[in-house]
This record gives sequence, C-alpha cells and structure tokens, in this order.
Amino acid sequence: MNVHVADGGAAFKVRGLSVAYGDKPALSSVDAVFQQGRMSAIVGPNGAGKSTMLKAAMGIIPSISGDALFFGRPLDEVRSRIAYVPQRASVDWDFPATVIDVVLMGLYRSLGPFTLIGRRQREFALGCLEEVDMVSLADRQIGQLSGGQQQRVFIARALAQKADLLLLDEPFAGVDAATEKTIVTLLKKLVREGGTAVAVHHDLSTVTAYFDDVLILNVRRIANGPVKKAFTEAHLAEAYGGRLVQAEPELI
Repeated sequence: MNVHVADGGAAFKVRGLSVAYGDKPALSSVDAVFQQGRMSAIVGPNGAGKSTMLKAAMGIIPSISGDALFFGRPLDEVRSRIAYVPQRASVDWDFPATVIDVVLMGLYRSLGPFTLIGRRQREFALGCLEEVDMVSLADRQIGQLSGGQQQRVFIARALAQKADLLLLDEPFAGVDAATEKTIVTLLKKLVREGGTAVAVHHDLSTVTAYFDDVLILNVRRIANGPVKKAFTEAHLAEAYGGRLVQAEPELI
C-alpha cells in the first residue's frame, strides 16, 4: 500500500521528480505532498535522495524531469515565502561574517538591494537571535561557534525571513539535546501560527513525537501521509531493505 495525501492546500509538492548523478539515479519519478500548517519529515536510508529532493525542488541542483510547486505556484513566484536551511556541512564557516550578519541576510530579499541596515533591522535580528538563545554571541564570527550554535543561527535567519514555509536539511544533525529541543519547540510554534515546516530527518525514534506527516523515501516514494498511517514497520522495512536502522545524515 502506497500511502499518500491529497494535494489540496499543499504548501509544497513535487511531481514526477527525477534526479541522477552521472548514471546513478538519485530520485525516480517522486511524487510527494506536504500540507500547509503541518510539520513533516523526510526519512530514508543513506543515499535515498532526501537532501537531493529539497535541493532539486529549490533549483540548487538540476533535475532530469518533474517539477516542484510551492503554494500551488512555481518557486520564482513565491520565493520570498520560503526559507531554506541547508546542511551545516555545505556551508563555508570561514566566511568573515558575524552571527548577527548571518541573521540580517534573511532580511535582504524583503528590504531590497539598496536599503541600508539600520537600528530597527538590527533590533529585529536580535529578537530572532533571542528566540534561539544566541543574543550573547551576536558579534561572534560564525566559524567560532559549535555545531549546535551554528544551527541555531541558521534557524534565526529563517525566522528573520518571516517565511510561510521552512525547508530544513538535517536540522538536528550534530547538535546537542538542548539545541534539538529549542529547534523543535520553535518549529512547532511556527506551525501552530499557520506556518509549515518540512525537514530531512534521520532519527526514526523521534518521528512520531516531532512530526505530523512523513515522506518515506528510497530513490522512489515508499509512503507519504500522516505519521499514524504512513510511518509503519512495513514501509520502513521496504525503505531500509528490511533493516530498521538509524540513518546518518546524507550528503547528496
């Protein structure tokens, strides 16, 4: 049984999305729907295409076929409504920027290229940092932070964007328990307020506690829908080849 959800009211959906690296398929005609006002997980083993799906949907990497819609429209029409939080491993942490600089980057699209950052913008950015308990490190260079602190900064930047949809690639990878709790609490708050969160996730033991919906993926869609219906032993065994393991963060 291939559990799926109807696409009415979808914040994000992919249709027939296929991606390959050379002659190796990374995604094969994947259809998936993520409803508005929900917190959704994308799970699957290493190499399943979890991160690849987000990157292809955001136009970061090319796809062979298929497309992605956000609130029923192409990405370029609604880009300002979407915040993307990449894997920490893909970020140049030697870039000479402070914590507050990174958060202020979340404001640039709404302010325009020639708008100067003033006191009001800095106060707003500090407020976002306060939500992730990082105000005291606002002037620290981002490369000097721990992994958990770096992830908090990226979440603060996403908050600064005031996005309706957050796409997060392994937000809990390499972070401490306190940071994970902070991120989950913030995401659940955003969803309660009408936002939508979709996260690539690797810890199967926390899916039912953290998420409303799930996409189980292994190059193709295995199941997609409410956690209570889609997150079954049968679907997980199909995705993981009969091995129920805790998948590590993938880099593709």
